[in-house]
Amino acid sequence: MDRPAFIGNLGKGFGIGGGRGGGGGRCGRNSSNRWGEFEHFSKALIPSVVASGRPSFDGYIGEDVAVERTAFVTQYNSPAFVNNSGRPVVVILSWMGANRKNIAKYTEFYRERGCDVYFFLNNVGHAIIPIESRRQAHRVIETLSSIPQNRPVFVHAFSIGTGVYGYAVDMMRNKEEQFKHVAGVIYDSGPAMIFPSDVAKGLHLVCPSVSKKIWRVVANAVFTVTQARKNFRVAEDALAESQLAHAPQLYVYSKDDTIINEVQSSIGHFIEQNRRRGIECFSKVFEKSKHVMHLRYHPDEYMENLGRFLQNCLERHDRSLIAGEQSARAAAH
Repeated sequence: MDRPAFIGNLGKGFGIGGGRGGGGGRCGRNSSNRWGEFEHFSKALIPSVVASGRPSFDGYIGEDVAVERTAFVTQYNSPAFVNNSGRPVVVILSWMGANRKNIAKYTEFYRERGCDVYFFLNNVGHAIIPIESRRQAHRVIETLSSIPQNRPVFVHAFSIGTGVYGYAVDMMRNKEEQFKHVAGVIYDSGPAMIFPSDVAKGLHLVCPSVSKKIWRVVANAVFTVTQARKNFRVAEDALAESQLAHAPQLYVYSKDDTIINEVQSSIGHFIEQNRRRGIECFSKVFEKSKHVMHLRYHPDEYMENLGRFLQNCLERHDRSLIAGEQSARAAAH
């Protein structure tokens, strides 16, 4: 099967939020404005949660949702693809507060290897409000469904993006044939079972001028109002019990991740559960690279592992297509 220049130069090159090095969103850091910033944030977030389920941050924490192809930006409900080229497609689900600049280094990596790239930017609402996570997951499903079946698809989910994908997996139940073109899934700094304390730590990384104590109050309040713990369990269970059986998984995380509690046992739970279902799972564990910051601290090793995984998945996908074509011809005779 013809494939664009994808490999060669492989070495070049539900967690919560991104630290400064990971590219989290910015908010003011002047301590004299600390309470004013929190008041502005809470007024934007809490009333909209109760009234409409759709938070508004005035663009100050992170953008709501963006889906971008390599050369242009398109809305999530627009036709996603205008050709049937067979080129690989990568769908990136960002960490909390990430922007286009933060994601650029990843999209560049994939573009250099012949892939089309779409990405979803996740904000605070997607981290702590279940209905927002579900809406984002629905957009992901729409995008995956719009991709022709002959185009291998990779999902690359970071931090809270893994939780969004968990809701998408729940929506895929009993529809594996529809998503057989998903060739592999990469989890960066996740998934994990999410609790208010974890969310508060992520919020503080994104907006450190608001104290950890205040963020804990916010996280606990929102989790109570939205019954987030109960609702997020749906996504977590899907990631442990219902993932696409044909799509290999790569988990990348660091032992010094301070956002996810007991990171190794937490992520290890999902790896173990999926291996029990017969899914091929790989992992790359760094000693020191913090939450969603592996590319910054270990660029060559990170890209080499990512490239090797993509190559293996593409070869597996091609073999599956050939076997399917041969079976179809045999049945026709």
